[in-house]
Amino acid sequence: MNVIDVLAWIDTSGKESLGSRIVNIYSTNDSWIFKLLTPTGRKMLKVEPGRRVNFSIAESAVQGVSGITPVLRRHLRRGLIKTAGMLDFDRIIYADIVRGDRSYRLYIELLPRGVLALTTNEAIIASSKSMELKDRVVRPGLKYSPPPGQLNPLEAPISELMESLRKGRDLIRGLVYGLKLPGEVAEEVLYRVGLIDYKTMDLGGVSEKIVESIVEGLRELVKESLRGRGYLVKSGEEFISFTPYPPKLFEELYKLSIVRVSDFNTALDSYFTALEKYRAAEEERMAIEGEVAKILKSIEEQEKLIKEYLSKASMYKAYFEQLALNINEIREVINCIEEERARGGWGSIAKCGGVVSYNKDSGLVNIKTPGGVEVPIDVRLNADGNANNYYRLYGEYLGKAERAGKAVEELRAKLLALQGSIEARARAAARGIKPKYWYEKFHWMITSEGLLVIAGRNSDQNEAVVRKHMEPGDVFMHADIRGAPATVIKVRRGGGFEKSIREAAVIAACYSKAWSMGFSEIDVYWVLGEQVSKTPPSGEYLEKGSFMIYGRKNYVRHIALNMALGVEEVYDSLYGTYRRVIVGPEDVVKERSLVYVVIAPGSIDSNAMAEELVESFIKMLGEDVGVSLSEVVERLPGSSRILKISRGASS
Repeated sequence: MNVIDVLAWIDTSGKESLGSRIVNIYSTNDSWIFKLLTPTGRKMLKVEPGRRVNFSIAESAVQGVSGITPVLRRHLRRGLIKTAGMLDFDRIIYADIVRGDRSYRLYIELLPRGVLALTTNEAIIASSKSMELKDRVVRPGLKYSPPPGQLNPLEAPISELMESLRKGRDLIRGLVYGLKLPGEVAEEVLYRVGLIDYKTMDLGGVSEKIVESIVEGLRELVKESLRGRGYLVKSGEEFISFTPYPPKLFEELYKLSIVRVSDFNTALDSYFTALEKYRAAEEERMAIEGEVAKILKSIEEQEKLIKEYLSKASMYKAYFEQLALNINEIREVINCIEEERARGGWGSIAKCGGVVSYNKDSGLVNIKTPGGVEVPIDVRLNADGNANNYYRLYGEYLGKAERAGKAVEELRAKLLALQGSIEARARAAARGIKPKYWYEKFHWMITSEGLLVIAGRNSDQNEAVVRKHMEPGDVFMHADIRGAPATVIKVRRGGGFEKSIREAAVIAACYSKAWSMGFSEIDVYWVLGEQVSKTPPSGEYLEKGSFMIYGRKNYVRHIALNMALGVEEVYDSLYGTYRRVIVGPEDVVKERSLVYVVIAPGSIDSNAMAEELVESFIKMLGEDVGVSLSEVVERLPGSSRILKISRGASS
């Protein structure tokens, strides 16, 4: 993020963080995830020093508690964000947080070599790294000192700007190195004021009038950036940049594709989620390459051993053959050696024919056989014993070579499988980073008519489904039993919903208490949204998650308590390709799934069922399924049994 990005984000999303409560903090690689309870609901703030800060709907694949995370938790969990802002005209964001009677300031530096630093009374409690630079020292216990401030080109006098410009060799370098404008912002401004063709102009030709026009162009660009809109710059299928202003330079001059999104934070999240996915895939590739390197080294070592074993086996075989062919002569030599040792000691055995050398400590005597081969003889064994010993050693080393050969075959098979899985595992790692849209915190499905169905998981969510998300014209559904989710079909204006009612009834029925009670079927009723009210009759009280229905109820009879659960592959124009768990009637789920299962109330608990399903799906797909156990567990209605498991129409 550049300085204009920071300015734009603080003015929009930064303000949204005010009044947020910090629920928890996690770390992943070199970034942090702050789970916030904001005035508008739960949100996830991703902080990556030196790179970005933004609210994200994309869950990171790995979330841990490392580095300074325990310290951040200890001081900031349950803390309230009171203020948030930008430090001067620089890429440093600060947030003032109050927890109990203590106040903290969190600094997020998006500069190169930037840090995340938690301070209280200006002293650093914890920082993502310690640094000792020529202009400042960042270390716990010391006062936090930001990098030296830079000129604000929006406010500085023209004379100062002219002086700063001269730090560059030409106009564009003067803007970048002198005024510290980001390169793409500097080029965008020059393009807008008609000076892009003069960006390499010698600074001697730059007048105050030109500088004034540049500053005016920059002010206009900043004004556009504060409107809260977001733009993604696309080259082919990849996002290559993001801006909070319409990037006319990229669109008009460079002829790149521009994707306009609802707000700047969405642009940031889309871009950095794509980057996260790329990095996850590359890290997985590197991990596999590390495994491949280890296997190749093991193969090399085993092949070296095989050569050694075969060499020794060949040698021992040759010794055996020489002894076997000349056994009588060897007997005579051994008898001679024993007699000479008894008479005159080791020094006298040289008289025996064929003796070349000896080692009295080991008891080995090298003799040359009639075949001209030098063979070590153990004088403690007779001729047959020596021959048998060499035959045993020959077989032993031959066996070692065979076993090492089998090990090499196994390693080569493992290597082949590993090399063949690189791209699949890289894709799986990338798929693990995926968006979770607002409706996915509820029970949900998409009907065959393309309508969204949401249902509460508890009384709080039942309240939210009706109060926050149901509008006049929507359909409200409820199983005919106490203890069922408030279910809403979001009906498009002027659209039909007849098929959707029958399909959504499966959600209303299966997530009700009827499932845990083992019912085989249940009735579900529906009404229009305007028939539902939180206002009880006079003198009565409604519990949380309960509502009054006024007017006629429409019934969908005999909804069977069985439900399909499948894995869908989704292409999202902003977040790429990923997989998620979908539920609903079999015909709806089958159409959209790679694999799916049909379940009914049973005795296998949700955790065990999820493990069985994921294992089965992996076998059917021949690759990682792309969804976690927890994703499956949260979509199961309760203890279940499998009625059917199959490939879907999308496989």
